Amino acid sequence: TYTTYTDGGWDNNQVTGKGFKISIEGYRIFGDAGNDELAGTAFKIGAEANKEFKYVFADGSALEFEAAVNVTAFSGGNPTDLIPLKAELNGKGKPTEIAATE
Repeated sequence: TYTTYTDGGWDNNQVTGKGFKISIEGYRIFGDAGNDELAGTAFKIGAEANKEFKYVFADGSALEFEAAVNVTAFSGGNPTDLIPLKAELNGKGKPTEIAATE
């Protein structure tokens, strides 16, 4: 945010950087390749917690990106409860946008 003398006292804004985070919340399904891969990062740090992702939207468009994975829930509850799996995908750099195909 900045102001100039010619803006009459009004702020002006410019985006000078960007980042993104995607939060995932669901249930642990053992044997599901993606679920196992995500849960497997629960105790990883540094480069070992980085993973490649392709996030597909409902319209068929997608983002491909690398993210530092922070698993925030992977167990707990009553014996009859489904096991939670929650994670934050913290984007590393600019994602690649992929247009929907028909």
